[in-house]
Amino acid sequence: MENCVKMMTAYVGICTLAALVANPVRADVNTGLLEREVGFVGDEIGARVTGVDRTDGNATVLDLSLPPLDEAVDRIEVLDRDGNVVEQLRPAQIESDQEQNRVGVRLHLKRAPKMAFRLRLYDDTDEQNTQRE
Repeated sequence: MENCVKMMTAYVGICTLAALVANPVRADVNTGLLEREVGFVGDEIGARVTGVDRTDGNATVLDLSLPPLDEAVDRIEVLDRDGNVVEQLRPAQIESDQEQNRVGVRLHLKRAPKMAFRLRLYDDTDEQNTQRE
């Protein structure tokens, strides 16, 4: 019985390793916790809040500046302190600023009291290339 358990454990380990090699898990970038206040700098990657505009009707427009990243940013997800997705009123705008060597991001979020949030940045290029093959 003991040998059977060892063999099953080894089999599960080998299958898991094979799945990871076939479909590598790509770690997406997380900014760490940010506050809705101009000048706030996150401690994960150095994301900076450069603008907070609460005059756009029922939205709060946030401008952020991110350091250069190794991978392209195709999609941004906004999460609250607890990791729940925060609805964006329109897709995030992403611009690369070559002169400042930063990436600019503009978010349109539902107007809310000050709340901490984090961004999860995705590079969908690998997924799209895999789907085409």
